[in-house]
Amino acid sequence: MRRLDLAPAHLDRRSFLPDPQRFHLHEDPDAGGLRLPVRVELEDLLTLRDLLLLSGLPEAPPAAVLLMLFEALRGGSPCLDLDRHSLTASLAVLVREPRAAAADFLDALAAERYATLIARSPAADRPLVYQANSEGARLWFQRHYLLDREVQTRLRVLAKDLPEHDPLLATLASLSPQGLSDALAPASSLDRSQALAIAMALHSELTLLSGGPGTGKTTVIGALVETMLGLGLVPSEVALAAPTGRAARRLAEALEQRAHRLDPVRAALVRAVPTSTLHALLHYHPRGGYLHNRYHPLPIRLLVVDEVSMVDLPLMAALLEAVGPGCRLVLVGDPEQLPSVGEGTIAADLFPASLAPSFGEAFLRFAGRVFPCPLELPENPSANATPQNSRDRFVRLNRSHRSIGAVQELAEAVRSGDQATILARLHSARSEALPGDDEAGVFLVNPPQPLPLLHDWLLPLHHSLTSAALAWTAGGDLASAFEALAGRRVLTLHRTTDLGCDTLNLRLSQAWRPPEWRSGRWWPGLPLLLTVNLPEHGLANGDLGLVVADEHGSPLAAFARGPELHLGGEVLLERCVPAYAATVHKSQGSEHERVLLVLPRDHGSALLCREVLFTALTRAKRQLVLLGDPTAVALASARSLHRLGGLEPWYG
Repeated sequence: MRRLDLAPAHLDRRSFLPDPQRFHLHEDPDAGGLRLPVRVELEDLLTLRDLLLLSGLPEAPPAAVLLMLFEALRGGSPCLDLDRHSLTASLAVLVREPRAAAADFLDALAAERYATLIARSPAADRPLVYQANSEGARLWFQRHYLLDREVQTRLRVLAKDLPEHDPLLATLASLSPQGLSDALAPASSLDRSQALAIAMALHSELTLLSGGPGTGKTTVIGALVETMLGLGLVPSEVALAAPTGRAARRLAEALEQRAHRLDPVRAALVRAVPTSTLHALLHYHPRGGYLHNRYHPLPIRLLVVDEVSMVDLPLMAALLEAVGPGCRLVLVGDPEQLPSVGEGTIAADLFPASLAPSFGEAFLRFAGRVFPCPLELPENPSANATPQNSRDRFVRLNRSHRSIGAVQELAEAVRSGDQATILARLHSARSEALPGDDEAGVFLVNPPQPLPLLHDWLLPLHHSLTSAALAWTAGGDLASAFEALAGRRVLTLHRTTDLGCDTLNLRLSQAWRPPEWRSGRWWPGLPLLLTVNLPEHGLANGDLGLVVADEHGSPLAAFARGPELHLGGEVLLERCVPAYAATVHKSQGSEHERVLLVLPRDHGSALLCREVLFTALTRAKRQLVLLGDPTAVALASARSLHRLGGLEPWYG
């Protein structure tokens, strides 16, 4: 077992156990010794060693605090709360006397005994930065602090009013009433809040559009693109992007659906608008950095970014740096869904729950001229006491355009934390048996052993995929297989627990693998999930496919690529995993007719929270089966993923 001490006097030794008089140590049977109660990577300990040695500190109080900063980063927070009470609570999981440890650290910090390690001013070049104001105190690694400051600064710049001679505003001002009506025709079928978003994107350099599933965010994006093209922008001056390949492809599909309803000339323009991942848009280089930055900004006039809640802090900083003067930026997302996998509080930064949309007189005059019909504005909108930077920047879509059924009602109750409605819905959803495929609604099944019911619920999918795979080898097609994959999905919160997707995939694969294919990993009819982006093949991380066999009996991975089929042998198969079940994180952005959510037995899991549950529920269109203890649903709806952000928001 590799053991590293946390006291500077021993940090140059390769193996030493943390002092059990100061730190909580747990038995670790797998390693044959003791371990700390928080996850500590070797690189974290090496970084910690280097920081303390380079700073020349004579004592160890920063060690525990720095370990908790690493722990905060793993949880998605880019900084650590240094409020005395919060720091004490954080340290309680690690050290035996957290109150004393917090006091020692904060007293030493105030006395500037850590000046060689922690900067109290951004101008000082130190590995860590202490940030404090009347709102609180934070500890950052310098890199994350500078990234956060860059994001907030760029948002403030983009939130400034457009220059008086903005070309697009000048074009709008030059149009006759009929010309204006024609130019804004794509927005004529929108509801009033959606039309408000179009008006804001025309009037402002920065527009923040939020809304839950089914509120029409994608509809607004399509209408905005068509409107901008009608006002003279060429397709190469417009870009749509998203953080993942799947989300970027959904944008392309939405544009294609819109183009189908247009005349040939307009359809060709809409189809020519590029969609990509953010990394591809910025031209990420594997060695680090992006082609597009402040010195080489994106050569476009409209950039729409969807699913921004999935964007982490480093990527958002790179994106905002690459937005040049005169480019309108529209950031679209749902702050209620899962945040990014990486560190950052982008959703909270962009869509703060404390701020209501508000509008200034100049925007109200503009909106009234370009949209004669009444827009959806708050009562007395210009009188809202909101920060100047946030005025004319927010639009929230609240009206669902989907039928409000039991699934949507439960999801809304979870989103709002309405425990009474949640309990009532769960009570009415209780069932002793699985629902039929034609039954819509929410069903709660809590058997002693969940695997047999899971097996039964997935059996129609198994039969469909196996039959389609065999038929394909004989000359048939796979249309029914991909339809079946889209129609039924099992989701889990975890990957590696007894009810995690890896375990379930292994158990189901063992049960359904044909005897003649026992010797290999792959067999015809096995569902697949792609784990990497392959843009050169039109495939994205998270795509669903299945295994088929060629005429020689060799397994192939088959994925739908629009109307075409992409096939690959062992190289592609090695980039896939079995996909009877997947995590909620992997499902983000997808929808299925029927979803079965496996509720975890571990009610203390950090993933059992409102954001994860809401994301899972909103994957289901018609039928949602909750498999397990309903207590998990009530507990999750009362918990929220808490990520700590900075103290200087851009809208302040």
